[in-house]
Amino acid sequence: MEIHNHKYLNEIVVMDLSTLVNEKTKKVRDHYVVQCPLCKEKLHEYGEKLYIKDDFSVGYCQRCLSKFFAPEIDPNSSDWEFKYKKSNKKEIKTYDSLAEYDVTYYYKSKEFDETGLRYLSTRNLQLAINYRKYKIRFNENEVVLPFIRNNKVIYYQTRKISEKNYFLPPVPHKPLYIVPTSNFLSKRLIIVEGIFGAIATQMYHKNSIVVALLGSCITDYQLWELGKLFNYNECYIYLDHLDLSYNTLNKIQDRYPFKNYGVLNSVKGDPEDDFKEGFTPDILNLSGKFEKKLDRYIDKWKTKMTY
Repeated sequence: MEIHNHKYLNEIVVMDLSTLVNEKTKKVRDHYVVQCPLCKEKLHEYGEKLYIKDDFSVGYCQRCLSKFFAPEIDPNSSDWEFKYKKSNKKEIKTYDSLAEYDVTYYYKSKEFDETGLRYLSTRNLQLAINYRKYKIRFNENEVVLPFIRNNKVIYYQTRKISEKNYFLPPVPHKPLYIVPTSNFLSKRLIIVEGIFGAIATQMYHKNSIVVALLGSCITDYQLWELGKLFNYNECYIYLDHLDLSYNTLNKIQDRYPFKNYGVLNSVKGDPEDDFKEGFTPDILNLSGKFEKKLDRYIDKWKTKMTY
């Protein structure tokens, strides 16, 4: 494995990408999703974050931002929009700037799909009823979840219904998902792991801004977004496990120390399940600087989940 350094990325790797794939490898559209060898060796991270084109020409790791090239492709001759032409003259493109990302796939998706709505109802009946508020769209066997900034879709994540996996189109920096129905005048921020958990959290904490990390840890880019997009006084971390919440809390406090922080301890182990069961997460006030707690549940509020 030959490695070239480049100022825009952590590392450039030239190798036979087919050696990272076997018969059990997960495939999402035209990408194989595998464990990144650099993340394993240097970061001791073992999740599958490396997306490899199914022709084994190029790959991109969403965690360490490394780009992978087949031996026949010269990385020094490429432009840094990561464009290469296949024999059928179709272009492979991974964007270096999120602002350049092409969201045509989202807009070509359907605004209504019965199978998709039935799937949403199994997760959260209120979400299925109000899915248009979140600008959710559908394709065959797939839910398309948009990321919105200033009323404009800038990115999307898809959820396969039958395969039960997510796909994030490869971009250099994974953005925060911001629940569109958040109260953006609020000074309270709640951070969770996934999109569906974020939506459920915002449903019972209506006077809060709720965002999702799309994983169990916060990236440097997402830390930057926290400071750029939100003027919050209180921040609660509400991940699936307390140790993950504490890790994320420490990173945020290091970057933005002059805030009030706390951790929400999930009763059922997941914010979405807390919502379904009607539980209030325990509040662990870590800063000692404020006495306010999150809005309590409205006692009369109850929803029967019907599938």
